[in-house]
Amino acid sequence: MAHEHGDLGLESNADEALRSYLKAAEVGYADVQRRLGIAYEHGNLGLTIDLQAALMWCQKAAEGGGDVHSQRRLGVAHEDGEFGLESNEETALMWHQKTADGGDAEAQRRLGCAYEDGD
Repeated sequence: MAHEHGDLGLESNADEALRSYLKAAEVGYADVQRRLGIAYEHGNLGLTIDLQAALMWCQKAAEGGGDVHSQRRLGVAHEDGEFGLESNEETALMWHQKTADGGDAEAQRRLGCAYEDGD
């Protein structure tokens, strides 16, 4: 993160930040996997938008690393058909439930609305 934001006296350097993130993500750092997913989704760090890569890193962070933010993101993606996925309410519900069980207030709200509306 220091290279991305120019912290610790380092100059901001997207290429170096990306190299560091890839190394950390490949050994399982969920927070960094999530950051890479976001970077691929939005074209940050000089990357071209790549929704398949974004989905892959998001899944790694959510499944292997238990990253709540990535779990919530997958719930929304499956609910709304993002990342090139078809909308899948069953899978969305599974991710929202997992995230809510972990204490995420937004996921708890989404579940409450779904139960209230019967969705």
